[in-house]
Amino acid sequence: MPHFPQKIYNYRCGHCKRLTPTWDELAMKMETEYPNDGIVIAKVDVTTNRELGNRFDIKGFPTLMYLAGRKMYSYQGERNIDAFTKYLTNGYLETAAKSVPAPSGWLEQKLTEYRGSLSSYPAMASFIEDLDEIFSRRKNAAGFILVLGIIYGTLFGLVLGMMSKNSKEKKD
Repeated sequence: MPHFPQKIYNYRCGHCKRLTPTWDELAMKMETEYPNDGIVIAKVDVTTNRELGNRFDIKGFPTLMYLAGRKMYSYQGERNIDAFTKYLTNGYLETAAKSVPAPSGWLEQKLTEYRGSLSSYPAMASFIEDLDEIFSRRKNAAGFILVLGIIYGTLFGLVLGMMSKNSKEKKD
């Protein structure tokens, strides 16, 4: 798997716009001077790809990170070609590595979709946010609670249905 740094930024951000020519020059340099290292320079606009911004916990722009060997390295150095090149060609090994966050699962994607569509219903939006918080912290416990809720809800519905049927039979 090749190493690839990602520049995650907001296209409307002034800092991002100023960094773009340097970033493009870096991409050319990596491609021509280090063609066998598998380094790919990428740009991602998290304002149009919010899921990726959430996955990598992007809080400010531009956020520079390097992904290598299934690890993530945050770049905090100078923003020039020489500093970037040094970092990409082993300088990153001097910084702390974090695990690359897994992509969101089906349920997380659905919760994100529902959260967007329920913005006009504040109580439901708050409920969905709470569910999302529970799932992000304790997935197994949240799954258990969800399954337990479905089971109890089904049993409650069956009991009410039987009671309703019995009361109709008594009336007849």
